[in-house]
Amino acid sequence: MDVKRIISGIVGIPIVLGIILWGNLFAFFAFVLLVTIFCVYEINEMFCKKSLKLPLLFLYGATVILSSTATFCPQYEGIFVSYILFFIAFFIYALLTTQELFDTLKKVSLFAFTLLFVVISLSHLILIYKVELVDKAHYLLFLI
Repeated sequence: MDVKRIISGIVGIPIVLGIILWGNLFAFFAFVLLVTIFCVYEINEMFCKKSLKLPLLFLYGATVILSSTATFCPQYEGIFVSYILFFIAFFIYALLTTQELFDTLKKVSLFAFTLLFVVISLSHLILIYKVELVDKAHYLLFLI
């Protein structure tokens, strides 16, 4: 067994449970944003091993914008605004990286995968948390 994983589980699980059960919306937003940025960094490191580096500053900016819309917009508008901002960031990235068509398509698809798989899916945890605050229930505990 990996000792690092055991220690991070022992330390991380009480922190996650504490934020879910007793934190407010902004503490949960900060936690989700921190986890999302760490996940984006890890995915970019995996891409770097295959010599497919994406610009981290652009990815971090898109991460903050998409996570913020889930927090600061009303429930359903947040989802709509997130997807609009995703596609705007997607096309700006495509325009900035057009050098060779095949290389551009590969990088743009990896960028889209990173934003869809990590950023938008984790920002929906914020929307679930907002529903929890209204219903006074603990739906996120089911996801753990």
